[in-house]
Amino acid sequence: MADNNSSVKSSISPQKPLFNISNSAKIRKDAFIFSNGDRYEGEYVVTDEGQLVRHGHGKHINADEQLIYDGSWYCDKMQGNGRLTYGNGSSYDGEFRENFFEGLGTYTWADGGQYTGIWQRSKPIGKAEYTGPKLGVPFVGIADGNQARMRYKVSSL
Repeated sequence: MADNNSSVKSSISPQKPLFNISNSAKIRKDAFIFSNGDRYEGEYVVTDEGQLVRHGHGKHINADEQLIYDGSWYCDKMQGNGRLTYGNGSSYDGEFRENFFEGLGTYTWADGGQYTGIWQRSKPIGKAEYTGPKLGVPFVGIADGNQARMRYKVSSL
């Protein structure tokens, strides 16, 4: 699928973090467990206030292992490229911004169906392609955040 949406701008305004990361903060790498049982393995920094903040590449696994994120972090938020996997077998691979699907990404359902396109605040927008698990022929169309209008993809010979 050609990316004709590369000029789509994010509607998410960066939020000011609730902590300070000084320029001299060193990225460290380790594993730790949160008080709720969630685990994190990867890069982090220690803030000026002494907080551990996920920052860099890392993997976060919630306590019951029903949600796993492996990818980039910035100021304790999923930011950049990553993979979010759900306990039911569904997953999203692509770009994140401030914990939202944001930019180009592919959502894959547990049955193998795939939706690839541009996402904004975790909703599909713009040109997209869907391939069902047993269809064999992809659909292409336009999504507006609430629904997608799709048609069979016509291939040229």
